[in-house]
Amino acid sequence: MRGTITLSHTHKAKLRFARMLFVTLSAALTLAAHVASQEQSAMQATPFTLKALDGNEYSLQHLLDNKTTVIVFWATWGKDSGRVLGDMEELFQKYGGKGLAVVGVCVEQRTIDDSARKRINDSIRQQQITYPILLDNNLETFWSYRIVAVPTICIIDKNNRITYQLAGYPIVGRGELLRIITEAFEGPAFVVSRKTTAHEPNRGALVTYTMARREFARRKTAIAQSHAIKAVSQDSLFALPLALLSEISLEEGHLPEAEQLLKKAGQLDSTSIEIVRTRAFLLARQGVFEDATRILGRLLESDSSQAKVRAYLAYAIGMKGNLEAALRHFGFAQRQDSLSYVI
Repeated sequence: MRGTITLSHTHKAKLRFARMLFVTLSAALTLAAHVASQEQSAMQATPFTLKALDGNEYSLQHLLDNKTTVIVFWATWGKDSGRVLGDMEELFQKYGGKGLAVVGVCVEQRTIDDSARKRINDSIRQQQITYPILLDNNLETFWSYRIVAVPTICIIDKNNRITYQLAGYPIVGRGELLRIITEAFEGPAFVVSRKTTAHEPNRGALVTYTMARREFARRKTAIAQSHAIKAVSQDSLFALPLALLSEISLEEGHLPEAEQLLKKAGQLDSTSIEIVRTRAFLLARQGVFEDATRILGRLLESDSSQAKVRAYLAYAIGMKGNLEAALRHFGFAQRQDSLSYVI
């Protein structure tokens, strides 16, 4: 009898944890949506004036005097930030004299103290970056641009319109980004030679998927789902929209549908972090906590900045009964939330 009571209490504790986790996630998403709703249209670049590491101030209005402006939101802890900074430096050296402006907006942390400043300085010295590096104290610019991943790259034209935005620096979007910048100065006939085995989605599907991911982060699930379905129709070989549809189904509790969508996504791309983490979350929702914990743990070992991976790991650990470790992971994910990924 006593053993039955203990099991009942453990089960109730798990259920309380699950409810608390998803209520807290919903609250964070509601706050993010509220902040984002106060900003301008996604097609218009929000004005900003920020100080650079050397103390000089730079405004977006001043940068728009150039033909094309590239803003890189980055941090020393962002997995691909160093690669982005280096790639943009190469383009800046090549086209800076022809009208290309590049600025790096560092979102290292809310308040840039001496320790953070040293990390930032060491990083740009190592990369030999010559374009301005701006400090986003309090992350106001980060929020105003509705950034959902670090790094994120925005291309802005002379009319203050965001013509392209790439969240993260995935292989499927990297070539498209470099092509757009290159063609702005070399002309549409110029082709960037690039060897890759990954599927390169068409531009329309990539833009639609980015919109879907942004709306999902703002908790506008119906809009996100609509955009993701459209992205699939634009490019049936693009796996990430299918993974997002699976993630949406998971969070709505439709496990069979989520599993079917994820299977299709996995047939197209089995290594993308979005697909792997969603597969692990599906396992956790199915009660296969050990496998889910192992997969999510490996993802964090390769990139500890993935807040959503950590939140899913917190769920899996908590449902296994280790509430103390789960809350520790979830607390860390929340601290990462405003810096890396809106969950």
